[in-house]
Amino acid sequence: MHAVTLRLARDLDLDLATVWPALWQLLPDAPRQQIEAAREALDRATTLVAWAVLYAVLAVWWWPALPLAVATYVTARLRIRSGVDAYAALIEASVHVYVAELAERLHVPAQGVVGRRTGWEVTCLLQGKRHLIDLTAHAPQ
Repeated sequence: MHAVTLRLARDLDLDLATVWPALWQLLPDAPRQQIEAAREALDRATTLVAWAVLYAVLAVWWWPALPLAVATYVTARLRIRSGVDAYAALIEASVHVYVAELAERLHVPAQGVVGRRTGWEVTCLLQGKRHLIDLTAHAPQ
């Protein structure tokens, strides 16, 4: 997720933490459901870590629980890794596909492909920093 945040900041000058709540409101049902399903799979994987810890505690009194704890932890780690990858990919794709619509709704001019200027203006508007846009609109390029 951190890599996605950095790429969006670098490529679009867009702050994901600021833009995501507004973008989520615009998403159609299909992408929302995919993102929610990926998040639920990630939640289930993290629950496995808790089970691994419980099995490890049990292993203090009953040694056969130790291999079960290790196997559960390894499974959880693999599922968390793939779950985070899928979730991050869906978030990044949703931003790229729908940020132009968000810009349009915020009355930010976006000609063609959304670039750094548009991403920065969308971020500023959602952060309540309209004055920064006004200052740079008249600055020489």
